[in-house]
Amino acid sequence: MNKSKKNIIRIKNGQKYFFRFTVNQRIQHFILATCVIVLALTGFPLKFHDAFWAHRLYALFGGIKAAPIVHKVAGVVLLVLFVYHCIYTCYHAYVGQIIPLKKKEGLSIGKLVKVVLSHPFIPNLKDVKDIIGLFKYGSSPN
Repeated sequence: MNKSKKNIIRIKNGQKYFFRFTVNQRIQHFILATCVIVLALTGFPLKFHDAFWAHRLYALFGGIKAAPIVHKVAGVVLLVLFVYHCIYTCYHAYVGQIIPLKKKEGLSIGKLVKVVLSHPFIPNLKDVKDIIGLFKYGSSPN
């Protein structure tokens, strides 16, 4: 059993707990959610500045002077998180899939392409068919 499978289910006080994400991934998701919420709360008043609620919402973030700064900082944090997540994902794919493949069978371009294309986040033929089906379902005959 590999290390990642061992850590998914833990038994504590006779209860089974299923952990879908690592602590690192949970922190990433928390930062992502926080940034998206802050960006929405500071961006909507800018877009809808003439709405009755806009100035009240902006006041929560320090008014017209501070809210744009909060918005920009949240945007920078989100961009840094994106870069970190890309590096994190590539590192774990390399350590978890490519290195074991190198040790077991040897690595070739074909095997590397197969590993990359088999990753669950890479769109595949079924995804393309699903998208085409969605467009067919949503389009009107007129």
